[in-house]
Amino acid sequence: LVAFILISLLFKRFKMLSAVTAIVSMAISFILSLDILRLVLTNHEITMNNPIEIAVPWIDINGLFIEAGALIDPLTAGMLFVVTFISLLVTIYSVGYMHDDPGFSRFFSYLGLFVFSMLGLVIANNYFQMFFFWELVGLCSYLLIGFYYYKNSAADANKKAFITNRVADFGFMLGIIILFVNFDTFNFGKLAEAINASS
Repeated sequence: LVAFILISLLFKRFKMLSAVTAIVSMAISFILSLDILRLVLTNHEITMNNPIEIAVPWIDINGLFIEAGALIDPLTAGMLFVVTFISLLVTIYSVGYMHDDPGFSRFFSYLGLFVFSMLGLVIANNYFQMFFFWELVGLCSYLLIGFYYYKNSAADANKKAFITNRVADFGFMLGIIILFVNFDTFNFGKLAEAINASS
């Protein structure tokens, strides 16, 4: 997210600075993911049923309480490693691949936002937050698929992806609304407890 903001607002005219900013941010994310993976692998108390969870209030309006949080378990740790490792490789490769492209800096800003969105999706501790980051991933896909927006092929592919995703998103949104109406929470752990208690 920091890379996206810096490149979009400050470094857009400086190609190599944009690339370095993106690579450094991906490298830091990768190093942090390695530390989280180490923590999970060396601490046998952290399991799928006993994750580390940190949350703060996000929305609290007329009985609707939604938190923003992070949930770390073995699956999350593995996915953080995969996402940051692949993203770092893609970012490094893109320096050469995009070298002469006029949208060089714009591409790296989109890539930064895309990775931020995927990481937010991976660490989400509730369905509402997961849906929020899923929509951000969809926005980034829209921006990257239509990167060459002046080409008809890219514009057509962009529209097709956007419409297809909106149909799927409706089903996702409907599902989490049904869960909330029945169990009064979006939190993964609380939902699991409520569902087990009701069955």
